[in-house]
Amino acid sequence: MNTDVFSMNRYLARRKVFKLLGGAFTIHEPDRLDVVAYVRQKAFKLKEDITVFTDDSMREELLFIRDQWEILDANEEVLGRILEDSTVMALLRRFASNLIPQRFRIEADGHEVGSIRQYFNPFVLKYDVDFSMDTSGVLDRRIGLALAVLLLAIEGRQS
Repeated sequence: MNTDVFSMNRYLARRKVFKLLGGAFTIHEPDRLDVVAYVRQKAFKLKEDITVFTDDSMREELLFIRDQWEILDANEEVLGRILEDSTVMALLRRFASNLIPQRFRIEADGHEVGSIRQYFNPFVLKYDVDFSMDTSGVLDRRIGLALAVLLLAIEGRQS
């Protein structure tokens, strides 16, 4: 693996189209489109591993209008979060599905450190992943790329 992969500020994350079993995702350099990382998702998973409940009794699942996740460290302390751009746009997307590209912002230490923007493409799910505003290197790029892969896996199954 190229050791410089986690020092870049911009990436292109995309879901592979013609994959017969399971999902596959690639991370590219934005200008040269060289593949710098690859992820394969297991086939025939009938249920996602990520479920949010109202409490630890796990009887009632929650429904969010705007997607948002917390980024936790090994001690389950919050490092940051990723959230969809706005509640209004999120609501519109739920009704217009693929017609309105998604936008997410990544926050850490109370500051915006990155963004993930979906390209408008009805056939291939692709994201522009941008960490150029993280001039202090607050967010480890490995975590940022894991967020992009999470979105490719989850959002790809919702459409």
